[in-house]
Amino acid sequence: MKSIMWTRAVAALWLAAIALLSLPAGAQAHEPSATLVTIDATDADHVLLDIDVPLDRLEIAQGTELTDDADTVVAARADEFRRMFADGITVATPDGTAYATTIGSIDISDMEGVANLHTVVTATPPTSGDVSSFTVSDSIVTDQIYSHKVYVADKNADGTLDLLGLITHHQPDLTVAANGGADSVSLGSMITVGFTHFREGTDHLLFLTLVVLTVFARRLRPFDAARRIGALTVAFTAGHSLSLLLSTLGWVTLPSRLVETGIAVTIVAAAVHATRPLVAPRLELLITLVFGLVHGFGFAGTLGDLSLDGARIVLPTLGFNIGLELAQLAALALLAVPIWALTRREGASRLLTCLIGVLACGWIVERATGMPNPVEPVATAIAATPERWALILLVGGAAVLGSLRRGRRGERQKVCDKNIAVSRLTGPMRR
Repeated sequence: MKSIMWTRAVAALWLAAIALLSLPAGAQAHEPSATLVTIDATDADHVLLDIDVPLDRLEIAQGTELTDDADTVVAARADEFRRMFADGITVATPDGTAYATTIGSIDISDMEGVANLHTVVTATPPTSGDVSSFTVSDSIVTDQIYSHKVYVADKNADGTLDLLGLITHHQPDLTVAANGGADSVSLGSMITVGFTHFREGTDHLLFLTLVVLTVFARRLRPFDAARRIGALTVAFTAGHSLSLLLSTLGWVTLPSRLVETGIAVTIVAAAVHATRPLVAPRLELLITLVFGLVHGFGFAGTLGDLSLDGARIVLPTLGFNIGLELAQLAALALLAVPIWALTRREGASRLLTCLIGVLACGWIVERATGMPNPVEPVATAIAATPERWALILLVGGAAVLGSLRRGRRGERQKVCDKNIAVSRLTGPMRR
């Protein structure tokens, strides 16, 4: 009876995790550069939208080469890009009446080493002088890359930015108040941003997979395994929470390429350790904490582009971190059972760690050199979302358990056949 109740509880937990995580999204190695829309509505006659669209994301969305010689491409296609902004950016009154928009000059801007397509859109309301509240939509990239995010911020008189909200494929519109300030940022909205960030960060998901796999591969008792996974997760959380805080406060700043490459290196190291331990178990907590520091600087990139400072960063950072932890717990619940099943066979465990290691090596090549990732199609096929990754692992785990069950049946049958043969030989002798 206890076994049945435990099985049902695990199944319910797994289904709950799927419900939490199952939102459509495209696969990516890590949070991509986001579009930034900065609103300046100090003039009562119109609204200015300063827009930066990362060229690497636009390149993927359009399926054309844009980053190799960005200045030349922009000069040759300026009219095309101007039409793109005119069609993709919409400003309207809360009841849906469109503003008239004028697209400014097109040029290239640089944000922390990332080239962006930049323009300023002037939006004039249908009723003169009424810009107190309006709705903004941006479908330039989000129509093609569902995981892409558009951060909308309000520009203060001193040049700093206050985060107003988020536009995505699934939330295409954002209603804002002109100069709404930081009060328009809700804790719940930033929790959603953090949750979505972890959910769409395939590299973080695979690192978590390796942490769980390493523990289960040791065949510990259930309570000991759960305690060990909990300790490693806390260490990872402490690490990335610390670096997220340091980065968002501006105390530590690292080049994004270095951070992204470092995250991929931690995954390769974790894959090697899962196959052939590199450090003693007592040092794993420290190493996981250090790896968490590296991943935290990657998490901070989402907030870093907003140039928030002082008290304005407190609420976004807190909500973002809460969202990360909720997503991490949901992912743990989703992955634990399939990974446990896979680790029942050493060959299956090694195959999984090798697969993750190869994917991480592809990210290292892409992030360190800028070359195309040769294994990105594989990552897209198997890990577009956590639930897809968990489902693939579950199928593999079920196959492993099925083979073990067939093996035990075969062994029992061999023993039975042997006993029958012995009884046939010894039977006449007894008589």
